Amino acid sequence: MKRIFNFLCLAAIAATTLVACSKDETPVKKQVVIKTVNFNVSSPDTKSIFGDKETEGYPTIWTADQQVKIAVVNINPVKVADADVTPSADGRSASFAADFSFDGYDDDDDLEFVSVSPACAVDEVSNFGCMVASVPASQTPTMNSVDQKAHIMGATNTSYSVGTLPSSVKLNFNHQVAYGKFMLKGFPEDVTISSIELESTEDIVGQFTYPAVPESIIGSMSRGKKLTINASGISAESNNSMVFWFAILPVDLGGKTVKVTVNTSDGPYEKNITFPSGKKFEAGKVASFKIDMTGIVREWDATIQFGNSGTKITSANATGTDNLGNTWTITTAQPSYFYNASNFSRIGDEGYPVESITFTTTLHRTSKITGMTVKFSGTDSAKGDIALKVDGISKKTGSLDGDFDVVLSATPGVSGTVLTVTVTNIDAWGGNGGVEAYYINVKYEN
Repeated sequence: MKRIFNFLCLAAIAATTLVACSKDETPVKKQVVIKTVNFNVSSPDTKSIFGDKETEGYPTIWTADQQVKIAVVNINPVKVADADVTPSADGRSASFAADFSFDGYDDDDDLEFVSVSPACAVDEVSNFGCMVASVPASQTPTMNSVDQKAHIMGATNTSYSVGTLPSSVKLNFNHQVAYGKFMLKGFPEDVTISSIELESTEDIVGQFTYPAVPESIIGSMSRGKKLTINASGISAESNNSMVFWFAILPVDLGGKTVKVTVNTSDGPYEKNITFPSGKKFEAGKVASFKIDMTGIVREWDATIQFGNSGTKITSANATGTDNLGNTWTITTAQPSYFYNASNFSRIGDEGYPVESITFTTTLHRTSKITGMTVKFSGTDSAKGDIALKVDGISKKTGSLDGDFDVVLSATPGVSGTVLTVTVTNIDAWGGNGGVEAYYINVKYEN
């Protein structure tokens, strides 16, 4: 007769506790069985998150929106199921169920159960008696907890054979990844943060096996050194400390340098941080640290190229963007001729004179302007006056030189927001002529 077992499993997750290690980590509390749970296979999923910090650490709280994967791994073929979780009222314990058929197996055949939560973290259930799980390289934490897809736990039970299998099977879950929590500060108030990237010299994301099986047996794992933490447009406040959670593979980063890139509405902020000797990220523990971006000076190099390879000037009031996304306005007086070549725009020409041209951009915030360079040329021996300005104050002047190219550079060394380049008093032999604009380059710090 076909024998189908409906397993009742104890998810001893109630006492799965993460310990905050600002001073250094304390071991996770041992899990204990809290309640018997009904094991069945359906579709929604189960997530586990961190509860509010308690005296002994952060308790693991189960929620009903992500699945657990359960398998019998010592039978060929491996038997696998994804099971929905029903959390207890306080979320400290949970139940899930799965149906397995052992038709054709003897009563003395041993059973080895392996379970991983969440199910979506599992890439493969191997014939080598383990699951291959993966710490995601992109995580979206909540305000008080890691991304549930990265909150990876595992449990095993090898106590039974087919003939001795009871109606209730105990599963004691343990954390398989290390957790981190950092405070981030040092941004202008009007900045919003989209993501934080942590790039290490060591593998911190990617695959591992549970239970552990050597790569020499199961094959090489896919791992990476860069973690992206999505911040969902969090607004910075002056001097406030924003807290971000993450999960990584257990790793010793003592004495190692990690590159931190904070992507914001004001562009990226970068800083290298070196962890003190002995700073370890251990499974089931929370390592805390701070990242202060105060005083970070960023150097920018913005160029707007004119012509068909960049911004084409085709009217008296044109706009374009440089390589950093700054918007430039180009305003010409009395124009009636426009032409664009591969690397320049021509405004005015013989018989179609232009009186003046103004190029302007407004930076997102006040910056120290360290360099301004322009390249122009006249047509039909045109003459004219060139001026490079910061907040309306001229920092360098020069002149068109007929049909020859002119490169004019300035090193203002002053702070400002509005950058302007003007070409005025344009004149040529017979009152005709125009200007060919090649590029404007601006270097600044903020």
